[in-house]
Amino acid sequence: QYDVLTINTAAAFSGDVAVSTLNANANTDFGANAVDLKDAFNVGTGVTITASSADVTYSGADQEVKALTYGSLTLSGSGDKTFAGNVTTGDLEISGTAVAKFGANTITVGGNFTGATDSNADADEATFIYNGADQTVAGIKYGNLTLTGSGIKTAGDVNKNTLSTIDRSFKKRTFN
Repeated sequence: QYDVLTINTAAAFSGDVAVSTLNANANTDFGANAVDLKDAFNVGTGVTITASSADVTYSGADQEVKALTYGSLTLSGSGDKTFAGNVTTGDLEISGTAVAKFGANTITVGGNFTGATDSNADADEATFIYNGADQTVAGIKYGNLTLTGSGIKTAGDVNKNTLSTIDRSFKKRTFN
């Protein structure tokens, strides 16, 4: 584990990393590793972060979730996890006392969204796109909800502001 990790030249992670503060001042590839961001994640202007194969966890208190493509994304620890822009991920999980603040962003989920409730997931303004196969759709209130891809979408109690598209089989308990 690192207290502070500062990257000043292009880097690729070759193993799992846990870091309190990550300062990425150069292009950084997380690879197919577990990356635990325990506090601040600072990205320099023009820097590219590649996280599309990584299992990334924001495990601190009150963190900004970067607008990236993640292999999987876990929001844990405590406090608000505020999305800085559009995010694409495989699985999405909320745990601990973290509260996801999705804002008016588009969140694309290719896997399952677990651990979310209306009290820990503020998605009232967000557009969620579930585009994988046989997915678990979180039973929360969405700004916009699109279900696409193959297989069956299974959801708890879903409350939507605007339903954009359902083009696959959908198993529901309650749909308001």
